[in-house]
Amino acid sequence: MMKFEQVEALNIEDFSKVKLGKVFYVSTENVCVQRFATTIRIVDLNNALRQGTSCDEFSISATSGDLVDVKDVISRNYSADWLPVVIAEINNTQIGQGQSMLLNKSLRVRRTSRKSIRTFSPFVLSHYKRMRKLPNRWGLRHVARLLVNGQFSVFDCTAYYDDDVLNGFEGRYDEGEVVQPLHFVREIVEKPQGWNIHFAPMFNELTVSKDSYRDVRLVIDLKGGSTINI
Repeated sequence: MMKFEQVEALNIEDFSKVKLGKVFYVSTENVCVQRFATTIRIVDLNNALRQGTSCDEFSISATSGDLVDVKDVISRNYSADWLPVVIAEINNTQIGQGQSMLLNKSLRVRRTSRKSIRTFSPFVLSHYKRMRKLPNRWGLRHVARLLVNGQFSVFDCTAYYDDDVLNGFEGRYDEGEVVQPLHFVREIVEKPQGWNIHFAPMFNELTVSKDSYRDVRLVIDLKGGSTINI
């Protein structure tokens, strides 16, 4: 499960110190930023979680070679408050979908798109209304509504859980560990395939699993909670 951090701004010095794969949601620019070894991904969140539209995704890399850490290039060519400047440069290029072009002499940018309904944002959680009653048939959106609105008394890992072990990303939950609700909501929004939901009415409990070693447990409390913060 990919853990993330919500911030108002993203200083290049702080960004340089994070682990590869770390995700930031930046409120001032309303974007999601993720750092990889040779690229930085920026997702425009203006349409996040909306039906029938898309979100632009921009992948930024260095022009000087495939093995160059783009973070180092940005550190040399931009001030600490780099993100709004880079976004302004991207907007000025008027780059088309699927195209790649020079952003400046140091950076190259590629524009793609992704479905908005499969793009999570912690800034538009009002899309998820409180549950008033239990559904006859459970879906992932019901799970998300419970978690976003704090309508549970327990939410923890009941089996070893690590979605990114091969990539070395910070994503592990151990058995018995309390799971951060919005981290899980992000995962089921952006990776909805293959999940199983089992409801045990005797215990008012949901088990949500993707395979035999990744299970989470949610004890439902429809009267409880308020909107969850990160």
